[in-house]
Amino acid sequence: MGLATRDALFIPLSIRLRILILSYCPYAHSVLFCAQFGDAVDFFISTIISGSSLALLCYWFRYSCLLILAAEAPHDYSEEVAKANQLSFREVRSKLRKDDAGDLDNLHKCLERDYAIITYLLDNATAASPESFFEDAMLKAHYRIMSTWFHLTRGLLHEDATQALAEMSKVIRHFANCLGERTLAPASVDWI
Repeated sequence: MGLATRDALFIPLSIRLRILILSYCPYAHSVLFCAQFGDAVDFFISTIISGSSLALLCYWFRYSCLLILAAEAPHDYSEEVAKANQLSFREVRSKLRKDDAGDLDNLHKCLERDYAIITYLLDNATAASPESFFEDAMLKAHYRIMSTWFHLTRGLLHEDATQALAEMSKVIRHFANCLGERTLAPASVDWI
């Protein structure tokens, strides 16, 4: 077995077929160049498509969370729930609005405490619809992402850290309102 034949055995079948077919083409050298680097081009294109798909997914996720948080409920139960459970997200929001944030780490600890309480209460409240379950899961992930963003930006980017805390407080406010809708709203309905 000659050297050329033995080397040909280690070339993948698809490339051997391309070489065989293109050997009869007068422009075989330029086409063979493309055939040899076709895998790198395919990998590059696949990477670009995957990266842009991931970017669009992240954009959709963030936009969806912001839409959920921007929706207005007919009745806001968050104040009643905050008073009943001694939640401090309202004070955190007012400090962030007045630029009287002071120590952002203490505000973050207050929000983490509120988040633990409100998620515990939501998990043990009456069952929610599948749609609200999906929204709750998205907002829980959004809260964790904003918490991570706060930890990454608190030292260098004070404005971004403050914005992350503001979004975290919106998530807690939304959850408090959902808890009020699930527990307080049925009690306030007058049945004839």
